Amino acid sequence: MTLNAITTACNQKQNRNPVMSLSEAKVSRTAREVEELELVTLAPASPGSPSNRFKHRVTDKLVWYRPQRAIMTEFLLRGPTIRSIGIGTVCTDPPPTGCRRT
Repeated sequence: MTLNAITTACNQKQNRNPVMSLSEAKVSRTAREVEELELVTLAPASPGSPSNRFKHRVTDKLVWYRPQRAIMTEFLLRGPTIRSIGIGTVCTDPPPTGCRRT
């Protein structure tokens, strides 16, 4: 994702709690901090594209299996208000090997 795309996503107003208004400079500093944790890397710009992109490496660094990724994705997307995981749970892999809806 480009820095601009990350900033736009962070500042989205709908379905966000808390609603944020981050500057591109703040997002850039934070992305560099996450890069130091080796959770993202800076990929070179594609030919014809002026922007570098960040590539996530969470699965490389944390070595999560697909069910673990699905559960952690749910927690990260829904935040501290989540009470249980059930109907509507995200799936990272199609059936029959992926997560099952309960």
